[in-house]
Amino acid sequence: MRITDKTCVSVCRKFLVSERDGRVAELEPVPSGTTPLWARGVSPKTCSWNVTDANKPFFAPPIPFVVSPPEGSGEPFLRHNHCPAITWCPNGDLLAAWFSCEHEHGTEMTILASRLRAGAEVWEPSAEFFKAADRNMTGTALLNDGQGTLYHFNGMGPAGIEGWENLVVTLRASADNGDSWTPPRVISPGARYQRRNQVIAGTSITPDGMWLQPCDGTPGGEGPSAVHVSRDGGETWDEPGGDIRG
Repeated sequence: MRITDKTCVSVCRKFLVSERDGRVAELEPVPSGTTPLWARGVSPKTCSWNVTDANKPFFAPPIPFVVSPPEGSGEPFLRHNHCPAITWCPNGDLLAAWFSCEHEHGTEMTILASRLRAGAEVWEPSAEFFKAADRNMTGTALLNDGQGTLYHFNGMGPAGIEGWENLVVTLRASADNGDSWTPPRVISPGARYQRRNQVIAGTSITPDGMWLQPCDGTPGGEGPSAVHVSRDGGETWDEPGGDIRG
């Protein structure tokens, strides 16, 4: 998914959805009235992620990123927080995202994000990251392609429909450490709401350059998984079929 500075929008995190003939035709960013914490003062510097001493063990306790609601910020933080994704940023930060809702079937579900700044020991309070109104947003994945670009994959359901049985997969990208993002686009087959589109964290790039995005194949806990595949760096995608079972 090739991007330039002109394709990135500032910090838009809400989107209007246009549909045509039962398909998602466009996702239009809605300008944000305020800058969320995850997009404030993001360092443009490049950090070395090399291990300083590969022979010296390093141990540290987990640092929770789903923390208490941000006080007085007006940001959403609902009862149930689940399905996290995390990636590293070229500037040394870590970026995490997950869904927040009252009920997993609900259309109130939104995607939150938090940033652990380089050198910090505590994650910042979360802020809304990705939301189309009145839609279930189940499933998030984050990827650093190792070439300076971050990618955000997310599921999205039809307006007013509870549950995650039928979704589309959306994708957007950032060339500045997750500060600004391209307008999202739908990459799932036919841009139609259907099964096999519930995004799972764990996007990978094979040694020969194939991109793999796993998705739950059914809305139930016993179903198989599916994989969406890109052979051109995220530009185009297909879902070749077949089930993956644990």
